[in-house]
Amino acid sequence: MPSLSFVSKLKQKFRLLDCIEKLKHNGSMSRIVRSKRKRTLDSIYRIIRRNLNVV
Repeated sequence: MPSLSFVSKLKQKFRLLDCIEKLKHNGSMSRIVRSKRKRTLDSIYRIIRRNLNVV
């Protein structure tokens, strides 16, 4: 059984990915993606996570 904190971290990750998907659909991400095409989704994920202060 995974620990409770691990589960909550997973849930946070999925919530964050959901947030990224919504942002992408809204088109607010497209500008970032276009200007920094070399960035992977992971680095964008890291930036957003830092901005949301999610550990």
